Amino acid sequence: MDFLVVWGVSNAVGFLFKDVFVKLAQDALQDAFKDYLKDFFKGGFTDTLDIGKLRALKVAYGQANKLFVELVQDELQETGLSDSAIHQDYSDAIAKFIHCKSVREALGQPLETALGCSSAESLALDRRLTQLWNELDLHP
Repeated sequence: MDFLVVWGVSNAVGFLFKDVFVKLAQDALQDAFKDYLKDFFKGGFTDTLDIGKLRALKVAYGQANKLFVELVQDELQETGLSDSAIHQDYSDAIAKFIHCKSVREALGQPLETALGCSSAESLALDRRLTQLWNELDLHP
């Protein structure tokens, strides 16, 4: 399975962090990727999932991360930074951020509440992700 295709990364025009997802797609092919899924899906993941369900969780995980990173990219572009500056200054930080266990847990929270969250939960998630970014000291 080509995760870059099913995650919507391969055909995404203007997506600046494709290289981050190349590594994530390589990770998805490894058995250890189950740890990422356990963090992300918390109560919805068990080691006894069949291959089809495991594949579906990998797809959902990658798509959720891509959507999140697209939002980050949009916000960075709104600051007036050039695309090359965003890619150069933020690629490593984005990679480190989405690989962080606490971030995986935070990004998976909306999926735990029936694939959606209230505005209060959304604000709390935004604050938590901002806090994690700062704790990881991911300034360019």
